[in-house]
Amino acid sequence: MTATDSTATQGPLPADLAERFMRDGYVVVDDLVTAEERGRIVDDAAGFIDGTYPVSNPPDDGDILAVHFPHWVSPVAHDAVVHPGIAEVVGTIAGAHLPGWDGRTKCMQSMLFFKPPGLQGQAWHQDERFIPTRDRSLVGAWIALDDATVDNGCLWVLPGSHRTGMIHPTRAHGQAEEFDHSDEAYGFDDSAAIPVEVRAGAVVFFNGYLLHRSFRNRSNGTRMALVNHYMNAWSLLPWQVGKGIEVGTADTRAIVPVTGDDPYAHKGIDESPGVTFVRPRVTPPAAQFRDPSADAFNRSTDAAPTPDGADPVLRIDTGLAIAAPVADVWKVLTDLDRYADWNPYVVDAQGTGAAGSTVTVTTRPTNADHETTYDVDVVAVGAPHRLEWEGGSPDRERFLTRHVWTLTETPDGTDLHHYETFHGTDAQATFNTIKVGLRRDFERFNTGLKAACENGNRLA
Repeated sequence: MTATDSTATQGPLPADLAERFMRDGYVVVDDLVTAEERGRIVDDAAGFIDGTYPVSNPPDDGDILAVHFPHWVSPVAHDAVVHPGIAEVVGTIAGAHLPGWDGRTKCMQSMLFFKPPGLQGQAWHQDERFIPTRDRSLVGAWIALDDATVDNGCLWVLPGSHRTGMIHPTRAHGQAEEFDHSDEAYGFDDSAAIPVEVRAGAVVFFNGYLLHRSFRNRSNGTRMALVNHYMNAWSLLPWQVGKGIEVGTADTRAIVPVTGDDPYAHKGIDESPGVTFVRPRVTPPAAQFRDPSADAFNRSTDAAPTPDGADPVLRIDTGLAIAAPVADVWKVLTDLDRYADWNPYVVDAQGTGAAGSTVTVTTRPTNADHETTYDVDVVAVGAPHRLEWEGGSPDRERFLTRHVWTLTETPDGTDLHHYETFHGTDAQATFNTIKVGLRRDFERFNTGLKAACENGNRLA
């Protein structure tokens, strides 16, 4: 079975569209966005790279994974939010499960995905985890700007997984070649998952509780998509609940009314910040991935071939999401004097942490009967997004490690990517001995950092 079994055709909306959406948690409407409209969006996307539109955290190399909230600054992206065809569908399905719903909707978020060749997808997740509504009315409208196929990383869905309204627990997925560093949802049977392969111009509408994911782009072309999120306009939006704000009445008003009148117009609408932010592309080079003809969805990141007969790239990848601003995470990560307060793995670090300096670290590996102390060189400090240490044996031709942390801003805080690569003639033997324990130790480091930043323990 493929997703086209739930596809509507161009023209008047099918009478059973809302029924199918409530049953399956998603519907596909073909040819909803014209080639001309798609061309405008794709052409406009260049503005986030060439400086036409303000971006708060542009990467030095201009390589962008996704733009968050493009409709805040781009008239083209804003037009896509209120696209008549999309609005008609959203106004039919978003609150169809609610008695007496009158079709009023609003939009609160947009994301423009570039997804070039080699870029990872995102593991199983539910959008309501990130954008909560009061009435389970969140709807994602996923606009295919390119044909989306299994080969280039289309959406996969688990039909019907939205029905219980359960937000599943999450954990680190440990598949850094396949997925980005967001946590994965777990605790369910995904054997009935199906790919949503669609042509450019189709729009995939899915409920906020629907489990969905995407895999790495294994093609030679892009798989661009623009995703807008909508909900019933009558529902409050408790998206940002700060100190002194009651959860029951919290209502984010950075919204765009889409269909019908805004029932809370008397509250006003928050002015757009006037600047976007991006997720920089943090993907390892495509050459670091194994042959796509291998088991596509269950492979190790341990050793991957490189071109021209070069030595394999040996790496350990870990990461997780932290519900704290990048600046806060960076402050904790780089305050070496306070590592003992939160870090179960690197229990002591002596040094300034400045680029070009040396730091003496003491680690407490899992199940080890003693601590280990050694020096590392700080080779890069790109505040507040990248920190890189280098270590190894005195003879770096024999054994060299590069230890890297990257922090990427997200709507909900920070995406932490924590990895290490191994090089030299002795690297393979050493790596084989330590890889399992070291991955576990990195995850202990990450969990400690997350707790220090989230649980009221941010370092002063």
